[in-house]
Amino acid sequence: FTTVNGLSYNRICRLNSDFTIDSSFNIGTGFSRDALKIKVQKDDKILISCRGDNNYNNESVGELIRINQDGSLDNTFLNDKTETNSSISDFDINENGEIIVVGPFSTFNFKIVNGIVLLNSDGSISDEFKSGKGFDYRRVMSFVKFYQGEIITGGGFTRYNEEMGFLNYNTFKISNSGKLLKNYNFYSAVYNFKVLTENEFLYMGQFTGLSNNQDDEYLSSKIIILNGDDEVISTLDDEIFNNVYDVIYNNNEIIAVTAYGDVLSIRYKNKVSVNLPIISSILESSN
Repeated sequence: FTTVNGLSYNRICRLNSDFTIDSSFNIGTGFSRDALKIKVQKDDKILISCRGDNNYNNESVGELIRINQDGSLDNTFLNDKTETNSSISDFDINENGEIIVVGPFSTFNFKIVNGIVLLNSDGSISDEFKSGKGFDYRRVMSFVKFYQGEIITGGGFTRYNEEMGFLNYNTFKISNSGKLLKNYNFYSAVYNFKVLTENEFLYMGQFTGLSNNQDDEYLSSKIIILNGDDEVISTLDDEIFNNVYDVIYNNNEIIAVTAYGDVLSIRYKNKVSVNLPIISSILESSN
């Protein structure tokens, strides 16, 4: 977008809780090309991934920049040194301020990284993260999340540092030093990951099931829940036709947002049974 309520705001604007424009957030001329994803740090500074060959308030910037609470460019961050040879699919911020970045790039700031790179809090590349040959980067990464110091990332890749998955689309758990900890073999791509509780983790996307190994197979439509030991504890029997990109979880209800704007309400029941607990029927669907 380039306007908000008839006023010029190039691709970024901050609203008050009543949806009026926050005039204290001064972006100047804003972005010259698209801003893609935004995440707010604990200190309220704002990290933004954006298109390459971009400018922010008439200053040249890379594909990941940081701005202050007032909208000004944060000059303690290497805003002009975050260039890739492709694009950034996703990023996340660790409790210590480190930033994990994934995407179909092979270089970051002219260093070969093959799809994944860990940055220090100032935007420089961390020397502590050793990803080896990284991902087969030509495949698009969908998401990356920090959880308790570990990195969880998913997408259409098949291998990490030459460790190949059993199927074509996989999700990996990686240590903060770059070591592969776990490979999840989903039947098609995973688009996102959500922590429900400290022992319940929901994966969502395009997949129709999961194989923990060649012997254990779990069929589940677009959503599946694992526990902290990576065991399947909940599957979805009802078929969801469109891919799931995000969910909101509250009081055992999952609100799922799918492709084409469908919103689904799904009850989550922990049944006392020898069988796996399931996510019950879709209650409501609307455009």
